[in-house]
Amino acid sequence: AHPQEVQQIRQELGWDENTILYGFMGKYIERKNPFEFIDAIALAHQRDPRVRGVMFGGGDLEAAINRRIAELNNAEVINYGFVNQSKIPLYFAALDVFVVSSWIDPHPLVVSEAMTVGTPPILSDRCGNWGYSDTVRHRDNGLVYTCGKPAALAEAILEMTHAETRQRYS
Repeated sequence: AHPQEVQQIRQELGWDENTILYGFMGKYIERKNPFEFIDAIALAHQRDPRVRGVMFGGGDLEAAINRRIAELNNAEVINYGFVNQSKIPLYFAALDVFVVSSWIDPHPLVVSEAMTVGTPPILSDRCGNWGYSDTVRHRDNGLVYTCGKPAALAEAILEMTHAETRQRYS
């Protein structure tokens, strides 16, 4: 809708034009499982240095998240923080892939919001948005991984490094 704004956000978030940007958006609370996102991005980045993560949100775990991110040598993940509600679609559009790593999430609206602007999703199997007749259908319009296994999320992240895969799921 606003390609110039999206490009500006992308330049602000991306490290360079080769960056494949994965996003986490939500409250920084335990059930959203933000550390799995950070750990999986770090694992995937070791195998493909184009992989980078950005986190949008805030909450109780913010200080712990900032400490974990600081432990990463290459700053594979950044904590962007809060995004104004009216700008959220632009930030989704600036991402290459959207990730929901929640332990418990009945049907997070952010999945539909990301998909509406063409950003393909990776969801934990503990999210209520996936299934044969739901918003996300594994290997049809997104990927689903086993929650609690950062290596499984890293594999899904690496699978989405292929432009053709992202295009097929967007």
